[in-house]
Amino acid sequence: MRLPYNDLWNDAVALVRGQQAVLVALAGAFFFLPSLLAAYLLPLELAPGQNLFEALPRHVAAHWPMLLAANLVEMLGTLTMLRLFLKADGRTVGGVIAASLALLPIYFVARFASGLMIVLAAMALLVPGIYVAGRLAPLGAVIVAEGVRSPIEAFRRTFALTRGHGFAIAGIFLIVYVLAWLIAAIGTAALGSVAILIVGREPGLLVAAAANALVGAAAGVLIVALAAIVYRRLAAVPPAAQARGT
Repeated sequence: MRLPYNDLWNDAVALVRGQQAVLVALAGAFFFLPSLLAAYLLPLELAPGQNLFEALPRHVAAHWPMLLAANLVEMLGTLTMLRLFLKADGRTVGGVIAASLALLPIYFVARFASGLMIVLAAMALLVPGIYVAGRLAPLGAVIVAEGVRSPIEAFRRTFALTRGHGFAIAGIFLIVYVLAWLIAAIGTAALGSVAILIVGREPGLLVAAAANALVGAAAGVLIVALAAIVYRRLAAVPPAAQARGT
């Protein structure tokens, strides 16, 4: 089975537009605000001569409770959007959030394990890390759509669905990540510089952080929609075809 990027993109955009008002509110609450607060309250500062790889572990060790809380909020937002896309069941938004909250423990374990797998693969070589990321991209969608209650079963089902499609899936997500990073880096630098000149350093940095969080929230919604679309397409393939990796 082929996964044409143009079709995946159009389907994901249509999915977002279909529930745009709700998604704006959810993205604001679960993606934008936690990211902005983390950037404002817990800025990652590099000492002279220190690189990012040296500073990041110390930053995480010093602030892990708040960083964990921000990540849990983002995970709940991801689950909520996936349920809206894949399994709303006619619930209210509050009902969807409550149903998603019940899946948060298993999703947290599965996502932690998947992140570790990707990092270990990337430490060997970058290409294996990208491949593993592609194979695991629909992990949350599998948990939500199929009601999986075991991390092991979630991984088994996800790897079965994505067999033969690792690089193809990784490609479209990588495009979105790179575009979002470029927009955030260029836009934040430009907007932040202008804001600092106009309103001063501290307010200017806050404006830059808000712009960065806004881009991240928009990219986050699109990534969740893509994960839902990829899952839908792969889950519709007959098991025999999945086994052949076609």
